[in-house]
Amino acid sequence: MKNPRLKSGYHIVISGGGSGLGFGLASRYLKRGMLVTVLDLAINDERKDILDVLASQHSAKWQFLKTDVTQAERVKANVEQAITAFGSIALAINSAGVIVNKLLGETSPEDFKRVIDINLNGSFNFAHAVLPTMEKGARLALISS
Repeated sequence: MKNPRLKSGYHIVISGGGSGLGFGLASRYLKRGMLVTVLDLAINDERKDILDVLASQHSAKWQFLKTDVTQAERVKANVEQAITAFGSIALAINSAGVIVNKLLGETSPEDFKRVIDINLNGSFNFAHAVLPTMEKGARLALISS
């Protein structure tokens, strides 16, 4: 379903936007002329180049802010920095996540803790940082794959 509120120039914040679903969404919103903030631990040069090209082709802008979603204060500070640069958030998408592709009996407690810290606590940290800043009618999406 298309959100009629999301028009060219709206600010979209995407955690986990350096790869996977988040990168796909960042690309799609740049093609629509949006202002996109990518929050992630890293984004490789090839993907940066793709986002640069899309932004220039569609009169859009994007920025990358290095963010570990397990660090609540860092997430909050980067959300504030994103708003300072591009204005209020129309759509916030948390797509940061990891998977440990092992049988449960082969998964270490450290691996399991990492999954919970990123996928569950990271989602909370992201939502906790963006919700107080969002205006009426803005949207928050928590996704995974």
